[in-house]
Amino acid sequence: MKTKLLNILRLMFLYRPFEVVLTYFTSDSIFGSFISKIPPNHYQYKNPSLRKAKRNGIHYNLDIGARTQDDLYCIKELESIKENDTVIDVGANVGEISLRAANIVGNKVGKIYSFEPDLINFNRFLKQHEN
Repeated sequence: MKTKLLNILRLMFLYRPFEVVLTYFTSDSIFGSFISKIPPNHYQYKNPSLRKAKRNGIHYNLDIGARTQDDLYCIKELESIKENDTVIDVGANVGEISLRAANIVGNKVGKIYSFEPDLINFNRFLKQHEN
């Protein structure tokens, strides 16, 4: 019953004006918190559902109908990466972790190694670097 009610509430946020407001309030929320559960599920969007988003100074082109990209559009928090760390991003998808980690580790000692085997996601990853 709780899930059905939440899914009905989520339908309202499929409409762009409501989505923009929701994104504003959820972009810094912690995964698992109540507010992080409000955005619609990726499968509720028509494919493709392309959006532009800016997170931590990085511009993304996202398909929020894709399972892994809808979280980035609404919610993300990255912790534990520090300046000068080495980060290995296996299954890099569109590059969220890689790009955000690059901003944190810096360009002197820190290193980012990214691997994305899926050609579609790899091409989207490359586009993120063009922005």
